[in-house]
Amino acid sequence: MPTPMDVVCAVHSTFRYINEITLKDQNSKQVKQPRRRIAWQPPENGFLKINFDGSFAKEGRTGACGFLIRDHSGEPVLAGAANISPAMDALAAESAACLFALEAAERVGISRVTLETDCSQLCEAITTDVRDLAPCGMIFRTIS
Repeated sequence: MPTPMDVVCAVHSTFRYINEITLKDQNSKQVKQPRRRIAWQPPENGFLKINFDGSFAKEGRTGACGFLIRDHSGEPVLAGAANISPAMDALAAESAACLFALEAAERVGISRVTLETDCSQLCEAITTDVRDLAPCGMIFRTIS
């Protein structure tokens, strides 16, 4: 059984590889824009923070997701990654990543969490009822 740090390293390596491929594709099409760095903010005392991300490939309708749960000092507590197939779109992949992370946390008894994502559409979907009738509406309600 891999340790949490083994999983964290594997997830980090996979995301770095995907990012390098994406940057190569972007660089061939346009001038690279500098990325704004945002420092990780710890969760409130007594909570753990779940960072998650999903990816989607139109070709083949497949995707992947990963998550990392950290404590207030930034130490990893739990991590995971999975393939998503089929995946309808990028929002569905992000939703699946969030649900995957929450279910994994629940399985090991983690209940006091905050979520962090870079997907503004998912934030809107789980905090309002605007997207309840969307194809992933049931997932949004399950998450919130």
